[in-house]
Amino acid sequence: MPPPSSSPTDELQALRAELAAMKGELRVVTVERGDLLREKLKAYPSDNCLPLSNNACENAIRPFTVGRKNWLFYDTVAGANAAANLYSLIETCKAKSVEPYSYLVALFKALPLADSADDYEALLPWHLATSTD
Repeated sequence: MPPPSSSPTDELQALRAELAAMKGELRVVTVERGDLLREKLKAYPSDNCLPLSNNACENAIRPFTVGRKNWLFYDTVAGANAAANLYSLIETCKAKSVEPYSYLVALFKALPLADSADDYEALLPWHLATSTD
């Protein structure tokens, strides 16, 4: 004879009882994490190398967020991929402190001469910038 199936209300009551038993454990974990976070926040003002604002980060992502609205209007997937590749190159130049316009000029001059994977590797912003300096 199969065991009788429990009703949904019985399952709900069992779940509530299980959560009530765990509530104390969750409260302890939350308090421990809060204490740890409080200690880290107390140490924050004493470290002089940490900035008090994230304006540098905000300014770094601003071109990306402004461009995001323009990406809605690409007609084809190929056009969107081309724009993403170009944007990626420009942002990599900025991250590597390479002037994007001069890099793109040098890239478009050297790109037709590239034949192998090593040639294309040499055209990346951090390689091309060192070879043109």
